[in-house]
Amino acid sequence: MSSALPDPDATLTPLLPSSLYICLVQIPIPDKFHWALYVTDSQSTATCHQWTEHPGARNAGKAEGYKINVDLPFVTDMTDTNVQNIAFIRINAYRPPPSLTVTEYMKQLFDGIFEGYPTIFENRRKGITCRTWLMRALERLRVAGHFPGLSAAEVATYEHSAIEIGKRAEVPVMVEGNMRIVTEVTAM
Repeated sequence: MSSALPDPDATLTPLLPSSLYICLVQIPIPDKFHWALYVTDSQSTATCHQWTEHPGARNAGKAEGYKINVDLPFVTDMTDTNVQNIAFIRINAYRPPPSLTVTEYMKQLFDGIFEGYPTIFENRRKGITCRTWLMRALERLRVAGHFPGLSAAEVATYEHSAIEIGKRAEVPVMVEGNMRIVTEVTAM
């Protein structure tokens, strides 16, 4: 993999090792976001897990599906399609699996959360979105013991908290004489 940033205007977003982040990606609807999970290993190498449109899902006759981008050497404030990652929210309660193969472990844990349907409309009608997928992934992590001491209701509060963080992060601020959205890296 190249060590060059994918976009010359992109800014590196350092993520802590052995951590779990909710990433909110800006879409053209105010207060709505694309949701993804970033998991880092002990070396801070990130893997992105998300429910999204992608060729593998289409090849299986589905409009969307679970997608994993592995071994990302760095994370920036821009996606590979030049869309702004507006927030990386670290979940402090997360405890990583003891396994050295974190990516494979997560893939097995998240596989099959949703099966998906041939159209996005059918997915939405059935309540299948990137947000609902992520919340189910968090619940699977809780059940597997990665949020010790937290109840399902406590994990469910992450949804509202993330939305509020995203709304604040979505507001442009003045940076070096230019208005821009600054990616927020925070914790809850």
